Amino acid sequence: MEPRLWKGLYRAEGWSLNEEEAFAFEREMRGENKRKLQQDAEAFVKARYNGFNGTAGGSSVDNMSTAATAGSDTRSMMSSFSNGQQPTPPTSFQSTYTTPDEEDLYPSPFVPQHANPAFMASPSADPANITSITTYGLTHPRLNWAFVFRNRKRLEENWQKTKYVSFQMPDPAYAHEGHSECIYTIQHSAKYLLSGSRDRSIKVWNIHTRRLVKSLTGHEGSVLCLQFDDSAHEDVIFSGSSDTNIIVWKFSTGERVKTITKAHSESVLNLRFNKKYVVTCSKDKYVKVWSREQMQCGEPEFDAAVRQIQLGNNRLIEPSQLPHYIQLAGHSQPTKDLPPLTLIHTLVGHNAAVNAIQLNGDEVVSASGDRLIKLWNLKTGHCEKTYVGHKKGIACIQYDGVKIVSGSSDKSIRVWDKESRAEIARLEGHTGLVRTVQAGGPRNARIVSGGYDETIRIWRREDENGELDDGENPGIFGTLRDGVEWKTTGVLRHTNEVPPARAHAHMLAQAAAAAAAANAAAMQQQQQQHAPQQGPPAVPPPPPNHANPAMHAAQNAFINVGNQNNAPAPAPAPAPQPQPQAHPPPPPPPHFNIAPIPPPNVQQYLPQPWNPQNHGLAAPAAQNQNKVFKLQFDARFVWCCSQDMRIVGWDFANNDPDIIEASRFF
Repeated sequence: MEPRLWKGLYRAEGWSLNEEEAFAFEREMRGENKRKLQQDAEAFVKARYNGFNGTAGGSSVDNMSTAATAGSDTRSMMSSFSNGQQPTPPTSFQSTYTTPDEEDLYPSPFVPQHANPAFMASPSADPANITSITTYGLTHPRLNWAFVFRNRKRLEENWQKTKYVSFQMPDPAYAHEGHSECIYTIQHSAKYLLSGSRDRSIKVWNIHTRRLVKSLTGHEGSVLCLQFDDSAHEDVIFSGSSDTNIIVWKFSTGERVKTITKAHSESVLNLRFNKKYVVTCSKDKYVKVWSREQMQCGEPEFDAAVRQIQLGNNRLIEPSQLPHYIQLAGHSQPTKDLPPLTLIHTLVGHNAAVNAIQLNGDEVVSASGDRLIKLWNLKTGHCEKTYVGHKKGIACIQYDGVKIVSGSSDKSIRVWDKESRAEIARLEGHTGLVRTVQAGGPRNARIVSGGYDETIRIWRREDENGELDDGENPGIFGTLRDGVEWKTTGVLRHTNEVPPARAHAHMLAQAAAAAAAANAAAMQQQQQQHAPQQGPPAVPPPPPNHANPAMHAAQNAFINVGNQNNAPAPAPAPAPQPQPQAHPPPPPPPHFNIAPIPPPNVQQYLPQPWNPQNHGLAAPAAQNQNKVFKLQFDARFVWCCSQDMRIVGWDFANNDPDIIEASRFF
């Protein structure tokens, strides 16, 4: 089949495509082929010239003429290539015999060595038989779209069947590169993943090597939110913190470009930016809008910054309250241009912490602990719509201009139509607060959510026949029709298990586990010997959690997903001491029958033995240690961060080399 047809089929499936990578690959193929042709042409001409030069009776004049002709023929051959024509043997060298050089330079047909002969023999071959990422072209190898199509389809099947391998960042062999406390936020691009932590640092990771690239420090509090763009024309990171500051960094160098001090009066919980705006939200109940670029007099945003700094209900700020570089019309000094990161609007309307925002063009949606979602127009600073339906505070939100998806402390995910404000879908399955959600995937029919129940759930929109529903309109969800529902296709559980580590780390983990077991057995035996013979056994409080010193603080993290009556339930309290009773109560679980013991003298975060049977789906080793704070996914990976100090990920290529090779174009 024609490669362009395979590319068309790929697009028809609604799969994402990295056009830039595909163009770069074919440019590379053209360059390699051009260099090879040039080398072959020079070798051919040299061989011909040497053959004529060695002919008996040849004069020096003839040899000089032959050399000049050879140079002309070489330039002619390369000119033909540059014009997209297939090179032909120089006419001055045509003869009745064929040399090995000619056979190498002018095969018939033109077939690169790395192309797949079986496919070229049958252009309509089944893509299941395609094993090479390149195929033949008129003048150079081309990207084999049949190979790309086949392996993207296999990747989607792995999502459906929840087939993956899990991993962590950093690798256990490089644990020193990781954060020292829990991670609150992550964001990824094609090459990098950034993480922000309670340890006040931002770390830049290479997605492919899973190694630390650089670490940025400068905040005086926990890094709660960040967004970056690693493209050459942007090259920027924005980060927000519990220190109420926003810092702008240069991505390529890690240098601090600008700091907005006291951007809010309380913790900065989320931020988003595009080419025009930077939008932030805070525990102080406000959403603030800042300019990305310098603004000139006459621009709508300029007028908003000067005359209509919105403080709610169209109340205007007094001229004396304006920054010193702003002068209102009618004053003695002319109005000056406003520098980048000038405050344009302060959006007021929420009655609790604004936990999440999503920016789309000139609109932003905000989600708050007051159980409301609001849609704002950034040109005017006015609230245009309010969405009501959640029973408790809202923790996360997504918006694409057509539909809104939100996750809440009421354990549900809800989908809203922007225009009608109607709730058009409700996804239930989490057993705790839904803290993070992302929508996308093929035909925008996938939602991945994570919550305080320590699970990540993958949802898929299906029709009544169980097939992927292709919504008729663009957007996160297309059109939801009768008979269409969202189903959970997989559950990823964030556990303390990690991928296989180095042999020495595995041995250390086994030794630590054995030492802890022996210590516990000895202490239990000693306690039983000294315990009273009658009455119920003593029930001490659970042993302290030495594994994660940041857990208590993380449970009281920056997010406030409800008001006083709707706050999320706190972590389970220690078991109370038993009161005297007429009849002894049933004995408590065995692990409460031993007194607390000091932890073994080993490193706290040694990797645990890996069980390949469950791939991370087993129950967590300890309760409330892996509440999911943030997740990201793309065509191949899911990453998440939690109360743990690691970033845990799932790779749906499932170690398949063909899928991995083709995934650079997904």
